[in-house]
Amino acid sequence: MTAMLTRFKRTSRTALISVIALVILGAGYWYFVFRPADQLRRGLQLAAAIQVGQTTRSEFRQMAKQYGVRIDEFPNAFGFAQSNRVLEYLHLAPRTVVETNVGLDNGLVEVVSVRASIGNGGEIAYINIREFNARDTSCGHVPVCVKPVTSTMSTTVIFSPSVPISERRHLLSLNWWCLAKLGGCKSSREFFPVAWEKQYQ
Repeated sequence: MTAMLTRFKRTSRTALISVIALVILGAGYWYFVFRPADQLRRGLQLAAAIQVGQTTRSEFRQMAKQYGVRIDEFPNAFGFAQSNRVLEYLHLAPRTVVETNVGLDNGLVEVVSVRASIGNGGEIAYINIREFNARDTSCGHVPVCVKPVTSTMSTTVIFSPSVPISERRHLLSLNWWCLAKLGGCKSSREFFPVAWEKQYQ
């Protein structure tokens, strides 16, 4: 009877330690891995809500608070960035970084730029998304220009403020899960599938 009670206590203790370890691992994953990916998702939603040529500095500050995005403020720009630093450090995914810059002119947003890369120096994938207050999008006088490279390493998207808000969200819909996924993403097609679904030339 005593031996059985001792074994039960040991089993219970082991189970409790396992549960505590799982809770700690889960909390660590959420804070260090999932949270940056969720911040990227919120940041892309924020970028899609901007009205180039109309959104003011103070309006953008308020929008960032509403979307829960932490931003860095500079004299003529705002910036925010996210990466999979922990997964990269543990060698569980290639380095993945997304940087967003919002340029200002006379107190109004004039350009939105999102740059994303996978691998050191972007050797696996490089993505460049830009919206600015001009008609020429480098594909001529069209509202949207998408230029994916056949190797799937590089993708460039340029669009003008005349693009409807629903399409702006579509054009800014990077696969934010790439920052939290074990193994990461392996190409710009995987990181930015929208650009490959419909190409504007």
